[in-house]
Amino acid sequence: MKHRKEVAARLAQKHTDPFTDGTQEFAPQICAECHWGGFTPNGHHTLGRPEYVSTADGCGHTVADADLAEGLTDGQSLTAVDERLYVTQPYNGPALPPF
Repeated sequence: MKHRKEVAARLAQKHTDPFTDGTQEFAPQICAECHWGGFTPNGHHTLGRPEYVSTADGCGHTVADADLAEGLTDGQSLTAVDERLYVTQPYNGPALPPF
């Protein structure tokens, strides 16, 4: 049981932590319904725009990307990375070391 909780905590952190690629900052788009799940494409479209469904078990909240873009500020956009939806904006932090 303890191991399962630790694994769940690591997955939750990975799911909710922002990250950067050195040019953009990526912050997960969190479901306003359950306040936990992120969003992943469900393969459907509303008014020609992709639909996304909450990844939280039992939530099932669905929105079109047009709905999610409503609260974005200048410079922000929605981007799907690894089947998850993120709010992106230009990265203004220190330069990342080359790898």
